[in-house]
Amino acid sequence: TRAASTSSRGPSHFGGGRAAGYSSTVTVAKRVAPPVSPHHRGTRAASTSSRGPSLVVVGGGAAGYFSAVIAKAKAPSMDVLILESSPRTLGKVRISGGGRCNVTNVESDPVRLAGHYPAGHKELKGPFHRFNSMDMRDWLEGRGVELKVEPDGRVFPKSNSSETIINCLVSEADRVGVEVRTGCSVTSVAEGRGGGFHVTTAKEGDIESSHLLLATGSSRAGWGFAKDLGHTIVRPIPSLFTFKVPESGLRDLAGVSVQDTVCALRTARGKFEQRGPLLVTHWGVSGPAVLKLSAWAARELSESGYGATLLVDLCPGL
Repeated sequence: TRAASTSSRGPSHFGGGRAAGYSSTVTVAKRVAPPVSPHHRGTRAASTSSRGPSLVVVGGGAAGYFSAVIAKAKAPSMDVLILESSPRTLGKVRISGGGRCNVTNVESDPVRLAGHYPAGHKELKGPFHRFNSMDMRDWLEGRGVELKVEPDGRVFPKSNSSETIINCLVSEADRVGVEVRTGCSVTSVAEGRGGGFHVTTAKEGDIESSHLLLATGSSRAGWGFAKDLGHTIVRPIPSLFTFKVPESGLRDLAGVSVQDTVCALRTARGKFEQRGPLLVTHWGVSGPAVLKLSAWAARELSESGYGATLLVDLCPGL
């Protein structure tokens, strides 16, 4: 058995706020002592100390990368390892914001910022008091990333390319000494017999660590890992989706967009309203106003079998 190697070289906001459901980013951290060094049956040589603490991060997305970088920066003696099941890390960062990566929002007040999240806004108030959107912007700009604020409050890199954010995260992880393994699928996690955690992978064997962070996003496997460790999982439901409007007569208008609309959704359990751009598609309607409606009414739509009445005001200013 060989020890996992790490280099000795000397929050999530990415993609914008997402509602609870398949599109949410789930990050669960749990800490157990005493520390145990990481080991695995992989192909890499040993170089980590057997006495220091270690952190295994499951998930190589924005949340996983950022958490790993911050942990390593704050505890340089800790061995930090990211395990990502796909061949490449940061895949969703690459396509977020239409490939431009909307890294955060201009709103920095913790209470107002949390209020934009349909689910979990109460739980987010505390974390946002410790690290909010302005902190995220400062962190990126302090590492050479130039940012811009668009009229709707979204913050993008001036380059209009998600690769700018990816390069920043990858470079920072390399600088502080975070190890990253791709194509490494985690099959199970459990609390170790002597404390810490036991992580089983499909190809690289078993890894022991003193700390474990789950940054598995919308992966069902990640929810299962959290449940195995004693966490309670709220039933996940779809969120941030477009509306299918059968026999609406809109098919001939597919591709037409209206920049300012008020969309009101009536379900069996209540009424929801959002203002913003709307896009007519060949199956119904989409656009920011519709996506926000689907997020705020996610649970009610699920409970009503996704049947509802949509009212659209195309001229709200009149």
